[in-house]
Amino acid sequence: EYFNLYRDEQFAQVLYQIYTRYLESTTIDEMSAGGNVDVIDQPYLEPAWQINIAPLGLLAVFVLLAVISEFYLVRPPVGWARHGA
Repeated sequence: EYFNLYRDEQFAQVLYQIYTRYLESTTIDEMSAGGNVDVIDQPYLEPAWQINIAPLGLLAVFVLLAVISEFYLVRPPVGWARHGA
């Protein structure tokens, strides 16, 4: 029984040492992560302001269809009779 308990205690102690070393290494890596970043100095260039034509065109078509459908419901084309009147 003593040897079994001693073996379990040794195993737990080895696991503790392994996890402690692992935690120390990850802590050191996290602390030094900011120091490993290379900063490349470039002059700041403001990008040209650009418009995506396709989404803007789709928005314009959608708005145009919404406006046309509103006017179509209010006043149908000449010569067309309203149903239910």
